[in-house]
Amino acid sequence: MKTFTDNLAIFFVIWVVVIILNQIFFFGACFKFYCIKNALLHTAIISAIVTFILYKIKNK
Repeated sequence: MKTFTDNLAIFFVIWVVVIILNQIFFFGACFKFYCIKNALLHTAIISAIVTFILYKIKNK
């Protein structure tokens, strides 16, 4: 269970970084609710993929 919570924490850190970078570079630094709402799904997918890759590298 500890591994799941560790990976979940890593996922959320990566997600915050990805969503900030996404808002700055692709949405013209729009941090309004409707801009962030539109970015949630694809940034979550990107973050999940990065977290999965990091997990696989860590557990080789």
